[in-house]
Amino acid sequence: MRFLFVDRITLLDGAVEGIATFSIGQESLRGHFERRPIVPGPLLVEAIAQVLGWAIIHHHDFRLAPILSLFQGARFAHPLPRPGFTAQVGGEIMTTTTTDSLARGWMRVEGHEVAAVDRVIFSHQQEVDEELLRRQFAVFDARGPAGNRDD
Repeated sequence: MRFLFVDRITLLDGAVEGIATFSIGQESLRGHFERRPIVPGPLLVEAIAQVLGWAIIHHHDFRLAPILSLFQGARFAHPLPRPGFTAQVGGEIMTTTTTDSLARGWMRVEGHEVAAVDRVIFSHQQEVDEELLRRQFAVFDARGPAGNRDD
């Protein structure tokens, strides 16, 4: 099963920003924390990694797929947010090559930071279906009409 936490990409110009919505009905939250539901920190990190991943794919013109390899320096708000929120998720690619990328990211809810990761390392898978990646990206890309994009 594949969990997609990113609803759309809203900015892709040096930095990346997207929107992620976490609802109580999400399969990834089913059966967890029944007395006081929260969105676990690893899912917040995964949403950050997904936004950064799309930025890496776009940067490399859909010729590779990033694989989350390591994250360090994760910080979370206390208490963790309860399901039922929409978050701004963003970050920046600090360095990238054809074999790996280094990035950092954050998540904010109503202007308040609920998660951040200082260092996210991705390794890159070279054998990908470029057209499939382009079609998948088009579903998430909310930056405007196709004529206004640089892809």
